[in-house]
Amino acid sequence: MALYFLIMEKIKRLSASQAALELIEMLSGKFGDLMFYQAGGCCEGTQPQCFEKGGFYLRYGDVCIGDVNGFEFWVDKDLLNTGNIHISRLM
Repeated sequence: MALYFLIMEKIKRLSASQAALELIEMLSGKFGDLMFYQAGGCCEGTQPQCFEKGGFYLRYGDVCIGDVNGFEFWVDKDLLNTGNIHISRLM
């Protein structure tokens, strides 16, 4: 079990540009705790989205893959094995 956590600690699934981090900081100062969600599919939900924490209702099977600036980042389970996610802009 400890080896699993050690391996997971070394896998970085999320990254964010400096501009995105600055925007997240500004948004959290204005709105408080945030959460991020990215859906699978072909529409606007395929971009990372930012919500006030609790402002988006997670679905069964959504997976938290880490955090950005201390705020949870959730994805549709279908995106779980598609690779790394980089946040360069928010919707």
